[in-house]
Amino acid sequence: MRSRIAWAWRHASCPSPEVSTSRDADISSEDLALFDALLIQTDQFLTDGTGPPRERRVRAAEAIPHASRQVRDLVGSALTAGTPIGVELRRDRDGDWQGSDYYQALPNPLSLLILGAARFQAGDDVTVIIQRAGCPDLRRHARWPFGLPVAEQLTRPDRTPSTTSSTCEEPSR
Repeated sequence: MRSRIAWAWRHASCPSPEVSTSRDADISSEDLALFDALLIQTDQFLTDGTGPPRERRVRAAEAIPHASRQVRDLVGSALTAGTPIGVELRRDRDGDWQGSDYYQALPNPLSLLILGAARFQAGDDVTVIIQRAGCPDLRRHARWPFGLPVAEQLTRPDRTPSTTSSTCEEPSR
């Protein structure tokens, strides 16, 4: 499978719909058959089999480099287990949920205090839920108002990197 992906990457910038086996002598006949099947499926998907065959095949072949670039971008965006992927900032007052805000990035401690000054009321229970790739969420709670040391505990729960193979473990305190 890896050779097929590498082959598609090499062809991502190829402007021609023709496959030149002389330039790509290291490409197996199996990979060429896979590429041909991909062209046929792409043609059927994009054109529903209508129009001149040559134009359909060219259009299908032009779509593949775009998809290959997207695959490259997708693979480049892969995350390791434990990487924060989202943050929920939850507010409860007197045991009742008051709302949540959702962020793509983990706020730093001072940012959390500034947000808190604008959004929280004294006595609010604040929960920071850090969603992590391939791992259970981390949840930290505190009652507003709190200071920088507590904000740091809420926003930087894994300051000490784990030396074990599992990046999903919570750090010891």
